[in-house]
Amino acid sequence: MSFKKVTRLKLPSFNKLWKAFASIIICIARKIKYSHRLLGSTYQLKLNPDTVIDLNNGGKCTLGKNLTTESNVQLASVHGGELSIGDNIFFNSNCIIVCRKSVKIGNGTIFGPNVCIFDHDHKFGSQGKMSGYKCSDIEIGENCWIGAGSIILRGSIIGDNCVIGAGCIIKGEIPPNSLVTGERGIKVRPLQ
Repeated sequence: MSFKKVTRLKLPSFNKLWKAFASIIICIARKIKYSHRLLGSTYQLKLNPDTVIDLNNGGKCTLGKNLTTESNVQLASVHGGELSIGDNIFFNSNCIIVCRKSVKIGNGTIFGPNVCIFDHDHKFGSQGKMSGYKCSDIEIGENCWIGAGSIILRGSIIGDNCVIGAGCIIKGEIPPNSLVTGERGIKVRPLQ
């Protein structure tokens, strides 16, 4: 009696096939969903794995070459906002940008940790009820250094080659080639 050795083909399990198929579908769906809103050279981006780029309700984001992010960076463009980030930008840990209208960042700008940028304020009435947002453009020039814990508020324009010291709150226009430091003033006014 002779025995023949039977070779069985090893087929991938159904679960593996399903996961591969599902991941391809998800990638295609994301590409279709975000391709017209997130523009950038992805091969030149050095994004920390936990970086969040949030585009909602028509928000758009343009990323330049050599964007680098550290941990917990959040870039959000919502409700038709346009976020434009130039070339050679560095975001340190825990930076947050929330854009509802327009935020433009020039080439070569460096952000320290915990920097917050908001191009909008909440509108509150005299009874403390929120009634929408006030939005104004923000522009940050080229080759700026934004120090740790700085907050940049709506309507701010920072010229080229500026240094914003740690913990500064920026509201308004900063001329090019400026060093900004100083104490925070508190202005109290009634709600309208």
